[in-house]
Amino acid sequence: MLFSMSTVRRAAVVLAVGCATALTATAASAAPTTPAHSARPAVIPTCARDNLKFHVSQGSGGAGTFTYLLRFTNTSHRTCYLFGFPGVRAVNRHGRQLGSPAAWVSGAPLRAVTLRRGWTGHAVLRITDAAFFPHRLCRPARARGLRVIPPNRMAPGYARLRFLACSRPGTIYMRVQRIQPGRGRL
Repeated sequence: MLFSMSTVRRAAVVLAVGCATALTATAASAAPTTPAHSARPAVIPTCARDNLKFHVSQGSGGAGTFTYLLRFTNTSHRTCYLFGFPGVRAVNRHGRQLGSPAAWVSGAPLRAVTLRRGWTGHAVLRITDAAFFPHRLCRPARARGLRVIPPNRMAPGYARLRFLACSRPGTIYMRVQRIQPGRGRL
């Protein structure tokens, strides 16, 4: 028995409509009954710059590299999350960027860090002493702080930290890891 192409197309459309109707009815009957206005939001928003407090831990040094913890504390009344790597740049006393921004160090898989009110997340920051680089590649200068941009945000925050930085772009002297939960330990 042979069927024309138009007959095959009509049968396929009827079959597709029938399956879609059956799936919709099944999904509707299986959906949980919840009130339309839930007490908690359905989606947790990313942490806004204005709702984060930045802090740099006391450093730990060895072999020409100093390690710090960049801490991000949620100061809002709502739960939010951070995901990924912060942007970190050294700045001088006039707020101008010194050299290249911190490179992102991959390692553990990325995951969202949920911050309830008052909770803290951290990222490990390693700064190589500028004295370890040739002067012509680094051009050492005094940094007065860090311009820190939370992941997936544009507005930077500021954290005070004095150190000798490389002012010439191209030399990578800072490395930062992904955001992790908790205050962290050195």
